[in-house]
Amino acid sequence: MRTFFLVVKSIVFLVVFLFSLNNTHITTVNIFPGVADIAVDAPLIIWLLLFFFLGIVITVIFFLPTVLKNAKSKKSNVS
Repeated sequence: MRTFFLVVKSIVFLVVFLFSLNNTHITTVNIFPGVADIAVDAPLIIWLLLFFFLGIVITVIFFLPTVLKNAKSKKSNVS
């Protein structure tokens, strides 16, 4: 079973790696619409990874109060 998961992880890594190699074109992101002076150029894969991790961080921040409240209530119920 460990070998199966190792093979699956290797295949997923290879697919993601090949995807990133194919998305190295420079992409311009305009910070404000209509203002060409405030623009940032970077490879597409950098933008994809940046916004992926930004989504994770925002999700964790929004769910953190709920998780802490549940942990606090469980701790008080144990006593």
